[in-house]
Amino acid sequence: TGSAVAARLLADWDDALTEWYVNDGRGLEHGYTLHRRPDGDAECVRPLRITLATRGDLCPEVESAGRDVCCLDSNGAAVVRYSGLTVFDAGGRAFPAWLEIPRDSFELYCAQ
Repeated sequence: TGSAVAARLLADWDDALTEWYVNDGRGLEHGYTLHRRPDGDAECVRPLRITLATRGDLCPEVESAGRDVCCLDSNGAAVVRYSGLTVFDAGGRAFPAWLEIPRDSFELYCAQ
């Protein structure tokens, strides 16, 4: 299900995960909100992984020590940039996070 409020679009994937977008003067911001720990991960000993698939001829490349991804078209031109990866817990504490590229997707990791 989804909803829109002003410049913010929300998409509820399930009761644990909401994807969101904010479109304002800075550009388009994209993020995820986890409402609870993933099932079976009470200790949170392994990194959380979110996989984002790419389609068509876009070729993602990781930049800036794993904080940015630039998607290039078949001519090598940058057409989409996912940048400034930042992760916070419910109390506002920052967590280490990085992006990796395993084939036709890119993955976002967060470790406690």
